[in-house]
Amino acid sequence: MLAAVGSDVATRWLSPNQERRAGTVFVLAAAQIKERLDAGEEVRADGFFDGERSPAQEVAEAILQTAMTETEEHKLPYLANLYAELCFLESIDLDTANRMLRVAEELSWLELRLVAVVGQPEKYRLPAVDVEWVPQVWSDWTVYTTFTQLVEPPRNFFRFGSVKAGQGDFEYDQMDLRLSAHTLGATARFLYETMRLESIPEEQVRPVFEALCRVAAFSESEVRDGAQNEDSAASI
Repeated sequence: MLAAVGSDVATRWLSPNQERRAGTVFVLAAAQIKERLDAGEEVRADGFFDGERSPAQEVAEAILQTAMTETEEHKLPYLANLYAELCFLESIDLDTANRMLRVAEELSWLELRLVAVVGQPEKYRLPAVDVEWVPQVWSDWTVYTTFTQLVEPPRNFFRFGSVKAGQGDFEYDQMDLRLSAHTLGATARFLYETMRLESIPEEQVRPVFEALCRVAAFSESEVRDGAQNEDSAASI
């Protein structure tokens, strides 16, 4: 089935870059599927591969078309991971597969690496800091503002934690805004697992993690300096 879709795509007019990108995803996805079949796994048997125009064909064509136009080529292996995983997960229907593919297509390489950071709290321990100040170092600013956009609606990729506030009969849950309290939301968790974002090499993820740590350290120092200035003004 995958070979048939690849052959159909190959008959279209493609630029060399488009052909290379689609070919990369095709080869990686096919290799993963074969490896899992050789290991004794069975592809889903819920009709995903059935019919003249099967759901598997539809999703494969969509992923190859996405690959053709994807300029951030670091994403290509993880698009291949997504397709290979969908071939084995009976719990994912066609509508869900298409929706998740669209989300994956829209996410930048930076956003995927941020999902990898939040998805591995034991490996990337974000600071327990509620960021109030952001440095005007453009690279760090870009990482942090991208992080906040993944938190905010309508994306809601990351969820806030909660902490207890008050005491006794007046105790209540309060939103925990510290970086360390963020966890993956449902959509982010799905993509983290199916795209196998934990497999992104550490040398590509760590610079993003370190940028968030620098933002947190800068914010802490600014808050501390501000408090000291207020104390000085009060004493005067």
